[in-house]
Parts: sequence; structure tokens; C-alpha cells
Amino acid sequence: MHLYNSELQSTTAIEHAIVGNFSGNKEQELVLGRNDRIELWKVNPKTGKLSSIVSENVFGKIRSLIPFKLTGTIKDYIVVGSDSGAITIFEYLPAPKKFVTVQQEIYGKSGFRRTVPGQYLTFDPRGRAIMISAIEKQKLVYILNRDSENNLTISSPLEANKFCSLCYDCVGVDVGYENPIFACLETNYQEIDTDPSGKALLDSEKNLVYYELDLGLNHVVRQWSSIVDARSNKIIGVPGGDDGPSGVLVCSEGFITYKSPGKNEHRVPIPRRFNPIDESERIPIIVASVVHRMKNAFFILVQNEDGDLFKVSIDYKDSTVNSIRIKYFDTIPVANSLCIFRSGFLFCASEFGNHQFYQFENLGDEVDSPEFSSLNFPSSGEYIIDSESTVYFQPHSLSCLTAVNEIESLMPTLGGMIYNIADEETPQIFALCGKNGTSASLKVIRHGLEVTEMAVSELPGNAQALWTIKQSTSDEFDHFIVISFLDATLVLKIGEEVEEVSDSGFVNNLPTILVQLLSDNSLVQVTPHSIRHVLQDGRVNEWKPPKNREIVCATSNSRQVVISLNRGEVVLFELDPGFSGILTEFSDRYTSQSDIVCMAIPDIEHGRIRSPVLSIGCNDQTARILSLDPNSCFDPLSTQALSDMPESMCLSKLVEHVQNKSNTDQSSTTSNEISSLFLFIGLRNGLLIRTTIDSSYSYEMTDTRTRFLGTRPVKLFPVTIQNKLCVLATSTRSWLNYVHQGQSKLSPMSYDMLEYSSSFSSDQCSQGVVAIAENTLRIFTIDRIDTVINQASIQLSYTPKAMTLNKDSKFFVIIESEHGIMSSSKYANLLVENEIVESLEDAQEAILPPEQFGYVRAKDGNWASCIRVLNPFTGETVQLLELDDNEAAFSLASIEFRSDLGKQYIVVGTGCDVTLRPRTSSNSYLRVYEWNEDGDKLSLLHKTKVDSVPQSLVQFQDRLAAGIGSSLVLFDLGKKKLLRKAQLNGLPSLISKLVVVPVSSAAQSSNLASQAEHAMESGMGTFIPRQKQSNRIIIADVHESIHYAIYNSYNQQFVIVCDDVIPRFITSLCCLDRDTVAVSDKFGTFTVLRLPDDLLLQLQRQSSVDNHSNAQQLLTAIANKKSVSISNKKRFNGMHEAPYKFSLVAQYHIGGSDIITFMQALPSWNQNLSGDISSNAVDGTTGDASSKNTRPVLVYMTLLGQLGSMVPLVSLQNDVEFFTGLELNIRNEHMNYQTLPNLGYDHLMYRSKINPVKNIIDGTICEQFTSLYSPQSSGPLFASNEVNGISNNSGNAGDSIRQRIAASLDRSVNEVIKKIEDIRAMNIF
Repeated sequence: MHLYNSELQSTTAIEHAIVGNFSGNKEQELVLGRNDRIELWKVNPKTGKLSSIVSENVFGKIRSLIPFKLTGTIKDYIVVGSDSGAITIFEYLPAPKKFVTVQQEIYGKSGFRRTVPGQYLTFDPRGRAIMISAIEKQKLVYILNRDSENNLTISSPLEANKFCSLCYDCVGVDVGYENPIFACLETNYQEIDTDPSGKALLDSEKNLVYYELDLGLNHVVRQWSSIVDARSNKIIGVPGGDDGPSGVLVCSEGFITYKSPGKNEHRVPIPRRFNPIDESERIPIIVASVVHRMKNAFFILVQNEDGDLFKVSIDYKDSTVNSIRIKYFDTIPVANSLCIFRSGFLFCASEFGNHQFYQFENLGDEVDSPEFSSLNFPSSGEYIIDSESTVYFQPHSLSCLTAVNEIESLMPTLGGMIYNIADEETPQIFALCGKNGTSASLKVIRHGLEVTEMAVSELPGNAQALWTIKQSTSDEFDHFIVISFLDATLVLKIGEEVEEVSDSGFVNNLPTILVQLLSDNSLVQVTPHSIRHVLQDGRVNEWKPPKNREIVCATSNSRQVVISLNRGEVVLFELDPGFSGILTEFSDRYTSQSDIVCMAIPDIEHGRIRSPVLSIGCNDQTARILSLDPNSCFDPLSTQALSDMPESMCLSKLVEHVQNKSNTDQSSTTSNEISSLFLFIGLRNGLLIRTTIDSSYSYEMTDTRTRFLGTRPVKLFPVTIQNKLCVLATSTRSWLNYVHQGQSKLSPMSYDMLEYSSSFSSDQCSQGVVAIAENTLRIFTIDRIDTVINQASIQLSYTPKAMTLNKDSKFFVIIESEHGIMSSSKYANLLVENEIVESLEDAQEAILPPEQFGYVRAKDGNWASCIRVLNPFTGETVQLLELDDNEAAFSLASIEFRSDLGKQYIVVGTGCDVTLRPRTSSNSYLRVYEWNEDGDKLSLLHKTKVDSVPQSLVQFQDRLAAGIGSSLVLFDLGKKKLLRKAQLNGLPSLISKLVVVPVSSAAQSSNLASQAEHAMESGMGTFIPRQKQSNRIIIADVHESIHYAIYNSYNQQFVIVCDDVIPRFITSLCCLDRDTVAVSDKFGTFTVLRLPDDLLLQLQRQSSVDNHSNAQQLLTAIANKKSVSISNKKRFNGMHEAPYKFSLVAQYHIGGSDIITFMQALPSWNQNLSGDISSNAVDGTTGDASSKNTRPVLVYMTLLGQLGSMVPLVSLQNDVEFFTGLELNIRNEHMNYQTLPNLGYDHLMYRSKINPVKNIIDGTICEQFTSLYSPQSSGPLFASNEVNGISNNSGNAGDSIRQRIAASLDRSVNEVIKKIEDIRAMNIF
């Protein structure tokens, strides 16, 4: 078995965020560090929208990230600390949109090691040096400079090591242009390590240490040290030189201290939320901070672990600090990183949930919150936390900040389900995400571009076509919307309001075929009976076809108009090249033997006066390219046969950046377009054909791609989305073809079915789309094209643990549990009991909204938990059952018991007074709920006490299989409680997952046939078929991998027949078939295991025996076989290892520090409608484009919000050898030419980080074939042809690399790119 790993959605968690001038212009940009991926985002200061520019996989874990600007330059570099044992400096190149490695210095071993630097990274504020530090002992300082060619240089590392030293944080101190100084928060553990009594730990000290880099002597010295509070956790650099007093702020539990050599200390407490019932005894700490410099001023924002922002101000004169002040600012989600832009925005990279983007309304001076000064608190001596040193504030809703945008995140993904609950073309993915009340949610994920609807308006009838036009070519916004009906035309004027006009010069009593603004600012309207040329001065010239002839279709650009008359005659008009403004008919005409049903003409290239070609589609199922050159007008250039009659055409170059005429900054509007011309053909059978026109010489049609879009005819419309020239295709679903980061993409839109569309630009919507859906006019925008999935979020109360589905009512049941908090209802009751408020209504009003502020903290051991019945169609919570008596839910299953078949029960595993370490509980229960008749409400039937907290529940043999501690217990339904039927004891540690092995299709068919035969023999007219119940179950231990068990119903016993040789820490698993299982562990390794061949032979023999006694004998023989393990060790309760061991089939490291938390195997992704790509769908047959795709796929989600798939490669020669060779060649080219950015890892080593990779192809590196870039070349390797790999520049280095790789695979560049696109489009998306 070989698998192909596709990254459907990159990691959505943001662990690091920095702001800088990375493009080299005056605009600030945002760089995000996401696990093993680095991204560049730009901000629109007018709208506050964030847009993704480039995203690159760097094949290494990003541990730290900082910007660095050399003295006297305006461009920022990106410095990355990773787990590869190397420090890497990237530079962003705007033209190719690539990160290139400028410097990479190896200093240690790879991996997460305490003594290898990479955890902390900081820079000298004046741009001279950087320090990278390990958690223990090692600190390295690098001096950065420029050579004579203005290239960045890096020195050898200067060590600042300290034996037996632990580092908690480090920061660069702003000392102007004196020797650079770095401040570190350290403690010495030498005495602690040698003291067995633990007294040294209590007496240990923590120090703030200054390290000075002597630029003259070129070495680092320990300049100054000062004792700080032992609970200190973070330091913040204070601006110095001409900008501030220099020094640092030391953040400790409960207070912040200003420290600087030779200066007085200043100390101010961290305010706490006012809570009359505070049971948590928690002391606030600072977890994030940001320093913002303004002209002649600066301020600091700090955030505590509840998300409260505080503004810290420093009163100083010259270099003397008089006091520090702190004031509550606002409350936002807890951040990993905070970034402030000069344009007045704040970016919050949230620890959990969506990442927020805010705009400053004020700097907190206008907010009525108390401000606390260090003058009112002691500045020396031990800081004692008591009533005098504790200050409070009252949180409020956002007043200093306004949310303007957000980046969606699935972090953390804790579980989920894939199910086509809405009966759409593809299934929906339901993900349990978030933590606490601020981010806990159920995410509904769909494949498709997210659409933001701006306006909807009813139309007087069903429209036939739609256009938007400007009044002048120099206008920025559209002026008219022209809508054609069956017998009329409606002209709407765009302004503050859209209103109908009658003086536009267009005829309105006839349907319109075409509307075009010409280059001389005149307008053209084509109707079935005439061509109306409306000049700029209001005069109208009209051309009419001959008698008994009608215009059936037309196309145009800014200087040419082409029409087709019935009977297949084509007429060409061109705008007079002089200044007469006359539309002149060309003397020659083209006559086709068949009727022409559609046509297209490309836009005129810059510097030319006409387009050289025209495409026509005929009803004889052909597409033709005709010449428009005056010397060979209408000469046929190429012809292509189609599988059905064409419906529409579009000739376009895919342009990634359209020149904005209103923008005079040419550096920000560089055009990056694909040189090839593409012909898009929409067929009436729902196929979209895209073929490349060789525009260099012959205009032949090559490299044809076919995609099935839907059952309706495909209509095509050129649109502009985010400065990208795209093609919008409409069928039963709307699709967008565009170029993103050098790759051509065809993605569906998550929106209603559209009939016609056009680009739309106005004051309120600069780049949108206006479309017709049924009898409505709609205006919408597509804000993000960097991701092909969209999310809908349903708010939950606590951290979601598990979910299940009522298959009849399609309602979800979700269990939620949160540790260390107090539920809102419990807190309200305490307020009333303590007579703080008079009634529960007053208490509910006094409670802060948990969606913004979270829940009130409680002591350890306190739980808040609930069971939620959710309507996924409306997002409404139908029923909410809060658990009392400190009881929390941990597991969930929907069961149909043998004694009551056809009726679904919900079983919830709970525990009371649960402590996580050690793992104990006062009581544990299995709660059984039954549904009402409507399937929307639950009622408690009974609950059964068990020995330990049930961690996993599943239906097995029409009963309940429960993992309780280290035992597997089988329950049946009783009247007052669950009845124990079987039990397997002695499993290694703790059962974390249970999965029932599916029954083979052959056994299922045989079972249904025997049921039918029995029904006929017994004289039953009809019978209800029952699925054969599997007798095999896979048991996952929390740290001892998986066990394959078989249940013998004759004597009601479980027999473990196979286990693993490696003690894997299982986080997720699913069955691929009866004998193969996919597992993931907490170290990020994905593994496929299979039963050994000799065991499969024994099991096949056992399953073929009908007699219970003989089957039991065979099963006993399998169980008594001696283990193949070298050391046949005994487990708990005398249980031996299993007699057989799993065979390793495939293995792969998922990347960075991510963990797979959910997996589900599907028989096919396109369960209702399959859209495949065919390379032979141009010879009158559709090939596989419209056939049902049944190839299975495994979809997984990770803790950090990544969405991916594993697709089996069926053909050894066509698939396995090809992708293995492609991966190997790209890896080798990178080693030779540095074609891919990375952090110092070899790709093979990276994917084999824990265990060697086996039989899995990395699709991430394969898909970078189209965008290979070498810094040794002068330009991007894909600049001449990003999609098709065809370059007009034979000397391009990227061309040669791609051609070299393709030649080694015995294929052309186009064939390689097509194969990469097909593997995704045919199997997933």
C-alpha cells in the first residue's frame, strides 16, 4: 500500500506574529509563523482587511520568530529559530513572491533539546546583532552586517554560556548606539540539583542578567546581574536612546517591576477582575506584550492569562524614570503574539479560536477605569501579596478597540465527524474546536470559497444576461449595470443608490446580446437586430444585419466587436485607429458550415491595436481558433472536437495582478501574468474544458484539461477578484478558476446557484461580483482565495469532548466539559446565596458574557459540564442539560441495544470530582438517555455506577462496549441499569479509544442473502434486513499502542490476537479495512498497521467454520500461540503479550509539532456528485470526467487546525513510481539549488523525524513543482509560465530545473503538472 498525503488546509494556529517592512516599500506587513509554515499578509489601511500574499512550507518547526533591520536600511529580514539546530534568515522577494534563504548557520543538533538554542530569539533594537538562546546553558550572539555588494552577512557565533543555568526569557535592551546589550531571566540550579531535601529549591533565586556584546573585542561578557522575584516569567524591553529611558520591565506573578542598572526600581501591581466570590486563589501573570513607538512617545500593552489588556505608561525625564502606571485597556482573546501597526491596527494571534484584527479607537485615556501608579506602592524589598498590594478593576465591553477583521482558526481541533447531513454534492466536516467559553465551537467546514453577500434585490422577471460598464476607461468604478430580459433591457445607474435610467443611449425594448465600453469611451450595444454605437457626445450609429438575418451571439474587446449571424456567418468590426471614432466593418466575412452558438475574443495586449485571434464554438461539437490578422483574417488556425455542444467560451490570460490605473505607486502593482493564452469552453453536458493556446507562433490548442462541474450547461464569465483576472463558471454550482501563488486553481464557491455574473466595482465594494440567481440581483465579494474551504461556527459553552448524531432527526449531541471554572448558573446561585444580589435575574445581569470574558475561575478539581442537543441546520441549541454535583462528561456514544432494536439511545460516560493527576474520581457513571418521538429531546433513563471514568464508548454486537480504566466491558440494556455481559481485564494502562472493525463486503452480502433465503423459507412476504455485526474490536491504550481483539459470542469472551511492537501514544485511529488500521500518536507520526499474513490465514479458517465449538477451538489455538516478541513479557493481572504482531505498512511524520486528533476513512469523497479530470475528453468522449469516483480517501484533522487527506495510489507504474520519482528529484534539486525555503532540515529527515518514512508520498513538496525558485537566478522560475511550465525564455533557470525533473520521469513538464493536479481533483479537492 502506498499513500499520497495532500494538505487540504494548512495549519490555522498562529504561534508567532511579527510586523515589519519585508517588501522594502513603506508599507507594514505581517509575517505569521504557523507550525512549519511561514506566511506574509498585507493590510488594507482603508478597509482593515487582511489578505494573504504568500505561504510557504519551510519543513521545520518554527520555535521563535523576529524581524531584523540592519542599521540604515528600510527592509526587514525574518530571523527564525527552529528545531533543526540552525538559525535561518529569510528575505522576502516581492517580484517572485518568495522567501529566500539569505543566511543559515548550523550550531547544534536537531530536535527539541534543552541545551540546543532556538527557544528564545531576540535582536538588538539598533540592528547590529541577534541572540538565540536555549532553555538551559547555551546562548549564542551573531553580529549581522553588510558586504560591499549590500548583501547580509553573519558572523561566527559568540558564546555566552552559563553552566547549570535555566533561561526563562530574553530581550534586546535599547541602549542607543552603545555596545549591544541583551537581558535574560535566569536561575542557577546547581545547588538544587545536588540537594535531595528540596530546601535549595525553596531558597533559589532568579536573576535578571545583562550580557554585553563588545564590538571592539568581539566577545560577550556578563555585564550586570540583579535578583528578581522567583515568580518572574517575562521581560519587556523599554525604548532607549532618544526614544525612552531604556531598561526592562520584569513581569512577575501579581506585579510588574521596572529595572535598569544604576536606576531606582519601580513596582506596580497587576490589576485583577473584581469578583466578590473568588475561590480560585489565582495570581495574575503576563503572557503577552507589545511595545509601540510613536513620535516622541511610546506605550506598552500587556495581557494577562484571562485576556485582559493593560496599558503600561512610564513617566520619565531624560533617562530617569519617575514612575510607571498601569490601566485596564480592553479584553480580547488570550494571545500568542500581539502586533501593532502604525496605521492604527492591533493584530491578536489568539492562543485558541479565531485570530482577531482590531482598530484603535483611542489609547485608553478616555476610558473611565482606575489607573494605578508605582508611587503608591513600595519599590523595594520582598513583594507580599495582601489586601494592600492587590488592586481591582471592572471589565467592560470593547471601548478602546473595534474588531474589523478576523482570520479563522480550527485550533485546537479535538474531534469531529464527516457526514453529508445537508445532502449536498460533497460531505460536510464537523470539527469540535476551541476551549472555554471564548473559543469553544462546532465548526461546519465545507469545500468552497467563502462568499460575503453585500446586497440582494428582486428583479421584475427572469434575466437572460448581465454586464457592468464604466462611463470612461479612466474611471475607477462601474457606472451602469445592464440586465437583459427576454424582450427588454434594464439599465441601472450605480451611485449611492442603484436606480433605473432611461437616457443611457441604450435601446430598452429589445433583449441585449452584448454591451462593451470601447477605448475611445464610446459604448456598444448588440441586440438581435442591430449594433448600436453610442458615441461620447451622445450621437448613435447603428448597423443592421441583412433582411431575414439575426445576430445570435457576439463578443468584443476595447477595439473590436465580432458578431455571428444565423446560418454561421461571422462579421468583424474594428474601431478606427484614428480619431474619427467610427466602428468599421471588415470587408471579409467568415462562413461556417454549421451554426455558431458561442464565441470569444481576448483582451488587447498593451502596445497593440487588435487581438490576433478569435474562438468560435459550433453546433457540430467543435471549437475553432480563427486568425484576426488583417493579412490572413478568418484563416482557421486550429480545431478541437468536443464531447457535446458548447454553451459558452472565454479567451483569457490568467493574470495574478491587474494593474490599478488609479495607483501611481508602480512598485506595488507589478504585473505577474502567465504568458500563455487559455481557452475555456463550457459544454452543455456540464463539462468545463481548459486548453492552452500557443500564442507564440501557431496558436495550436494544447494541454487540454476537462472538469465536470455539474449537470447544467456551463456558462463562463471573466471577473476580477483581489486584483486577479479570473474566470467564473456557473452550472449546478458556481466555480472560480484563478491563479494563486503560481498555481492554477479551480475551486467551487459556497453560494447559491448563479446564472449570470460580471465584475462589479463601486465605492462600497471595490472588487466584487454582481450576479443573477433566479429572479434576484446579487452583489457579493470573495475575500479570501488562499483557502478553498469555508467555515461556519456554532458557539458552545465549554471545551467539546465528543459528538454523535441522531440519524433520524439529524440532530447532534455534544458533550462539553471544562476544568477549573465555575458555570454561570452556579456562580449566579452563589451570588444570591451570599446576598450579593437579590434575585437570579440580577445575578444573570451581573455576570460578564463568557463569549468575551470567559467563565469565573474556580479551584482545581472543579468542573463545569453539559450535554447539548443541537440543530445543525439552524445552529440552535434545542436542549441543554447541565451536570450537577461536580460531574463531568468524558465519553459519548449512540447505541441501538439488542433488546430494543431500531431505537437509539445516548450513553454518556461521566466522573465526579475528577482529578487529572493522579487520575482519580469519587464516582463514575454510565448515563443512558432516550430520545423523544421527535428526536430533539433527551430524557435520563438510568445511570450505572462503574469502577473508573469511561474514556471511550462504542456500539459492539448490538451492545455497549466501554473502556473503563484498563478494562473493556460489554454492557446490555436493563430496566434499571446496564447489565454487564463480558469483560476483558489486564490491558496495559488506560483504554483511550475503541473502534469496531468493519465487516467485509463479501461477508455482508452473504449475510443478507442468507436472511432473504430464510425469509422465503419461512413464508415471510417482506423482511427488514439487518447488517452483520462485527465480532472484532480494536483497543487503543493511552501509551501502549493498539490491541486487536476478537469476541467469541459462544462463551462471551474477548481474545486479543495481535498487538504492536512499538509502545505508541495513540491519539486517533480508524480502520481502513477489516485487517488494516491507521493510527496516529502524540509525537505526530501517522502509521498504517496490518495483521500479519499467518494470522490472516488463521482468521480466515476460523471465520469459515460454522460450528461454534470448532470456531472456539481455532480461536483458542490462535490465542495460545507463543508471542513472536523477543521478550514475552507479562502485563498487568498476568496477561501475556499477544501471539501476533502488526506488520508496518506505511509511516509518515505529519510535520512540526502537530498531532492528528481525528481520522475518518471514506469510501469516496464525492459521494453524491463526482467531478473528475480527464485528459482524453476532447475526442468526442467524456472519458472519466462524468463517471462516479469510488476511490477511498482518509481525511484527518490535527490539533493545530490542519486538514489533510491520505489517498491510496493504485497503479504501481503510473502513480507510485511517478510520485516517488518526482519527490526524489525535487528533493535532490533543492539540495543542489536551494529551490525551496527550509529551516535546515533535509526533507527526508524531516518526514522521518520520529520513525523512518515508509510508503507515503509528501504531496506538499510535489505540489511545489510549479513554483520552484532558485535564488541563483535573476527572476522567478515560474515567471514565464506558472501553470503550464512553458516558458518563452529558454534561458530561464526554473524552466531548466522543471524540464530536468520532467525528463528524469520520461514526461513533459505539462504532463507532470497535470498529474499533480489530477491526484487531488479526482480524489478529494
